Amino acid sequence: MTGFALLALIAGLAVFVQIQQHILRWRAERLLADMREMQSHKSAWADAQKIMTRWGAWGSCEGSCTREKCGYTIVLEDTLSTLVWAHIDRYPILRSLYWPLTFLGEKGAFVEASVNTPGRAGGLIV
Repeated sequence: MTGFALLALIAGLAVFVQIQQHILRWRAERLLADMREMQSHKSAWADAQKIMTRWGAWGSCEGSCTREKCGYTIVLEDTLSTLVWAHIDRYPILRSLYWPLTFLGEKGAFVEASVNTPGRAGGLIV
């Protein structure tokens, strides 16, 4: 029975890793499409505000973001990597999860996009 439980745990973790990787990829594709659309239209401040509203859960601002000056950054991170690395100092045993998670498909990816000046998209870092 213990072998079956271990196998079920590994299979469940593998499925979780693949699902969260798929979600990150899907969000990154949507963010890239939004940033490309913003750049192709010689964006106005209203376009930048739409991006900031849509991606607010993943965005942050350096200081205040106004029409004259805006430093808004959107960061999409891999959920599992974020969880592990956020607690690795407190629970060093989490370091032992690196190789098994990598074997199961964990990539530790993140995507960063920024809106830097009055309504013009900055860049996309993958």
